Amino acid sequence: MNPARRDPDATSAPAALPAASATSHNLPRAFFVDPDIHRRDLERLFLGHWIVAGHVASIPRQGDYFLYDLGVESFVISRGERDAVHACVNVCRHRGSRVAIEEYGHCRELVCPMHAWTYAQDGKLVAAPNMPPDFDRDSLGLLRAHVEVVSGVIFLCLDAPPDVAPLRRDIEAALAQYDFAHTRIAYHRRYLCPANWKLIQQCFLELHASVGSFPEMCRVMLKSETAATGDPSLHRKYEAFAAAWQRDANRQPIAASHTTADRALDYTCRREPIRPGFATQSETGAAIAPLLGSQTASDGGFAVIRVLASWIVVCADYAVIVRLTPLEPQVTEIDVTWLVRTSAVEGADYDAPRLSWLWRANVERVLKLASDNQLGVNATRYLPGPFAADEAEIGTWVAWYLARLA
Repeated sequence: MNPARRDPDATSAPAALPAASATSHNLPRAFFVDPDIHRRDLERLFLGHWIVAGHVASIPRQGDYFLYDLGVESFVISRGERDAVHACVNVCRHRGSRVAIEEYGHCRELVCPMHAWTYAQDGKLVAAPNMPPDFDRDSLGLLRAHVEVVSGVIFLCLDAPPDVAPLRRDIEAALAQYDFAHTRIAYHRRYLCPANWKLIQQCFLELHASVGSFPEMCRVMLKSETAATGDPSLHRKYEAFAAAWQRDANRQPIAASHTTADRALDYTCRREPIRPGFATQSETGAAIAPLLGSQTASDGGFAVIRVLASWIVVCADYAVIVRLTPLEPQVTEIDVTWLVRTSAVEGADYDAPRLSWLWRANVERVLKLASDNQLGVNATRYLPGPFAADEAEIGTWVAWYLARLA
C-alpha cells in the first residue's frame, strides 16, 4: 500500500481562530465566510475523519468506480478483485494528471490519459510506457486513502484515521435488521446550496426535533410534531408511545454517540419510533417499497446515523444517505441517494416520487433555510445569538467542532 502523505508546502500555517463561545452561542461570522477557516475545515475535519463517500450499491461489479472530490483532493472509489473496495488518490504518479476523468465508470484498469500509465483497481502500477528497464514501478502505484466498508457504507479517510471499531460496532447494531449492504440505488439527486456547510449542518441537526420549519417531517414524525407545537399533552403522548415501542422485546434499544478523547471522531446512532400506525417515513405511513433484509413486518421504527456531515436514515422499506461536501466557503454540495431492496423493481415495487417525497422536501427546505441564513450572517452587523434549550444538540456539535479545529 502507498499511503497518501500531504505535501508540507501544500498548506500554510492557519491563522488564529476568532473567539467563540463553545456551547451557548452560535459561531462568529468568520466561521461561515472566511477562506482560511474553510481550508482548515477541510484539512482538520474532512481529511482527518472517517467520512461517508458512498454506498457499495454505486459499484456493484468488479471494475466499477466512482469519483469523490473534496476540495482539491479527488479519490477513485472502485470495486476490485474478490469484491474488495479501494480508495485511491486520483493523481497519476508520473506527471500528476487526474487518472479517472468521468464521475462514474467501469474499466479493467485505470489508464492515465496523459501518457498511459496504467494502474490496477488497487492502485498498483502495471504499465508505464517508455520508462527504463530498471524503473521501480512497485514504488509508484497510486497513493491510497484508508477505506472501510460498514454495512455497505463506504467510509474513507486520507490522513491517519481514528479507530473505526466504535463506529463499526454501533452502525452494525443499528442496521442489523435491514441487511443494508444488499440494497440498490432507486433515486439520486444532487443540490448546490449557496451556504457554508456548517449552516446546513445546523439545519439538519434540528430536523428530527423540528421547531416547525419542516412541516412534512412534522406530519410523519410524532417527535418532530411534538417539538414544533410545544404542546405538553402531545409531549406526554409521545413519551408514552416511545416508551411502549422501546419495551417491545423485538425492538433493540439503540442510542449511541461517541467522541474520542482527542476529538478525532464524532458520530451518533439511534433507532426511534415514527408515529402510531406508521410503518415507514411515507406520506400516509404505509410501506412504499419491499421490506429490507429478512423483516416480515415493520416494527414502526427507523435508524438514523450521523457521521460528521453525512446522514444515513434507514426505514423498514427504504433508506436515504445525505452527504454534505464543502466546495467553497459559501457553496456546499448536498448529495442525496435513496436505496431499496436489491430485488425491488421500479414501477412494480416502488414509485420514485413517492419514495423520495419526504427527504426531497426536507432537503429543499434546508436549502432555503441555509441560503437565507447565509445572507444574514454575511451582514457586517451579524452577531452570534444564544442557543435555545431545544438547540442543545447544535451547541454540543459546535463545541466538538471548535475543539477539533483548534
